[in-house]
Amino acid sequence: MRAGYLLTRTFKKSFAQYCPARQAAAENPTPKRVARNPSLRLYSPNKTMNLSAAIMARLAALGVRIEDVEERFIRGAGSGGQKINKTSSTVWVRHRPSGIEVRCQRERSQTINRETAWMELCAKLDERRRAAAALLQEQRQKDIRRHRQKSRSQKVRMIESKKHRAAHKARRSRVRGEE
Repeated sequence: MRAGYLLTRTFKKSFAQYCPARQAAAENPTPKRVARNPSLRLYSPNKTMNLSAAIMARLAALGVRIEDVEERFIRGAGSGGQKINKTSSTVWVRHRPSGIEVRCQRERSQTINRETAWMELCAKLDERRRAAAALLQEQRQKDIRRHRQKSRSQKVRMIESKKHRAAHKARRSRVRGEE
């Protein structure tokens, strides 16, 4: 062992008798990190903290449960320098059942980015729902058009087309020299 190490260690021990805080720490060693009581959370576990009424109403109208949405606050990337790279102001939101993800880092404020991300998620879910409804409507219209009775002019055109095709096929025959 080095002599300097011993001297420092003995000085610290001797200094503890003059410092009440160190004396209390030496007598009652406690862990530096205290386990937090889950009942003392600052927000409810269902993540509705600070979500506006408009977003809550929109989620309810879309039939989205908040428990199905995963939300994280992550560090940003890209231009913006130290402020962007060191703070977790970027908000990442994912709707688990549909797999839609939204990542927002437009503003420096985490709160504004959170509102924006939730609004974008609502917009994407609404767009997907409307696209599915439009596809279903298109399929119904296609079935209706396919199975409805043909008009008189369509029947005439169809018969003319068939006669033309029959005449074209009738002209096919063996070449006379091959018989």
